Amino acid sequence: MFRKDWEHSKDKGQGGGVLLYINEKLTALERKNLKNDKFKIIVWCDIKNDTETLRVGVCYRVPDSTKENDSGLRELIRNATKVPCVIIGDFNHHIDWNHREGKKLADELFLDCIDENFLTQHVMELTRGENILDLIISTEENIIEEVRELKNETRL
Repeated sequence: MFRKDWEHSKDKGQGGGVLLYINEKLTALERKNLKNDKFKIIVWCDIKNDTETLRVGVCYRVPDSTKENDSGLRELIRNATKVPCVIIGDFNHHIDWNHREGKKLADELFLDCIDENFLTQHVMELTRGENILDLIISTEENIIEEVRELKNETRL
């Protein structure tokens, strides 16, 4: 289990973070050197076998993210995806993936980052309301076989 809790304001009473579970039969090593000071709500690990390594990251981008935070996320994506990689998370970008258009400049910059790094976004069903906010991004198009929504999910 790998986790990263975010710092929160005591007066708001909110907490949370990201969590990544890896089957204990797999060899997984946390990658702390992929963190930066601009984007903090992310956890990385490398899953290894005898010949290959897959980098996996889980992140959360707050809806009111700053330009600096977004720049840090794009930098992390550029650095992490130099090897086979899957990044999962709630990115809170409002993007029309069919037309590849974002509503705001931050959305367009994120799309540019995806394109410049030759990444594939695998989630095509709406994840929250009329939006696809939860994404699975990978360096290899065929690395993800199936994406399914879990019905009757309880969010705490």
